Amino acid sequence: MILLGATWTSPPNVEKSITVLDFDLPDADALGKTLAKCVKANEIKVNGNADDLIAALSGLSTTEAENALALSLVETGGFTPSVIYREKVTAVKRSGLLEIIAPDPRGLDAVGGFADFKGWVKLRKRAFTKEAVAYGLPPPKGVLVCGVPGTGKSLVAKAMGTAMGIPIVRLDIGQLFGSLVGESERKTREALALAEAVAPCVLFCDEIEKGLAGSSGSGANDSGVTKRLLGAILTWLQDRKRPVFMVATANDVTSLPPELYRCGRWDVIWSVDLPDADERLEILRVVLAKKGRGHVVVSGTSDDAALSALDNFTGAEIEAAVDNALYAAFYDGARELTVADIGEAAKAIVPLSKMAKARVDEIRAWSQKNARLVSGPKAKAGGDEGRKVTIAKSGAD
Repeated sequence: MILLGATWTSPPNVEKSITVLDFDLPDADALGKTLAKCVKANEIKVNGNADDLIAALSGLSTTEAENALALSLVETGGFTPSVIYREKVTAVKRSGLLEIIAPDPRGLDAVGGFADFKGWVKLRKRAFTKEAVAYGLPPPKGVLVCGVPGTGKSLVAKAMGTAMGIPIVRLDIGQLFGSLVGESERKTREALALAEAVAPCVLFCDEIEKGLAGSSGSGANDSGVTKRLLGAILTWLQDRKRPVFMVATANDVTSLPPELYRCGRWDVIWSVDLPDADERLEILRVVLAKKGRGHVVVSGTSDDAALSALDNFTGAEIEAAVDNALYAAFYDGARELTVADIGEAAKAIVPLSKMAKARVDEIRAWSQKNARLVSGPKAKAGGDEGRKVTIAKSGAD
């Protein structure tokens, strides 16, 4: 007797008489055979993009892959990676365990500062290619990015997929918890297995300390579920077989159990500090370009000190100041944005570094002592006074 099903729980009275076989999702070779069969059946030419198609199909079952190829054939008259990728997003969302994040075409250019971090990523952006495997490069494991809230940790994590040329999927630890005994552990294993099926990919876990809150305690409040979930993640971090690059962020890394950030779990533990004067200017340029205000030219050499109010601001607070300044300019006859507008808006914001100074100082002290700074040493000639800006007329480059 052969029983087929997506899941299986053996009844106690027959469990010793039944052998359970688990079938993984098809790998690249199996998907290549599925693609070849569909190409032959429909007499379609792939025009040399077979690798792109297989990468787009990665993470789908054989039936889902065939359906995605059929849909692409109907919509475009051929096999198009973008259509297949869209179907994969739908299939992953249907599982409810992971979420595929749309790539930001700007990549790391969407982030101001992070000079050393960007350099580190550029050295590894081809780490998942066939050439890297043939060369003998070990696949990078991942990074833990910690530091002050609002400094761009989540933003840079979301840009990693574009920078490395691989999809990025989000793991929400909160969605892994279930009400039934053993359900949380099962969902954790399934989510990590799905991430490996989609590999190569970036697995993004935002504010990991919130999801694992209580893992350092006795376990009395949740019957030890969080501890067991942490154990499953630690085992996977150490023993995963597929190229999954994990990016986790944490505001307060001290609340995490030490075994999570011990040496060997991550390639690097990065620390994000408050941006210095040059980094604030770079962040401001990125934000203004994002808002379609590229004609507002920021310069570090002019005599305008209007932006001294941005001292000790995080990236999120700088963007909030620009948003408030845009509201003021729009209310004042939809005129062009000025640096004075941004400076005035910044004066109305109390930065986190002042609002929660003791806590921010504690986070900064730990991060600077125990992790690698994303921008290297903060000490620069000339101090950290507010830099100055000039405004070009509308339409200027």
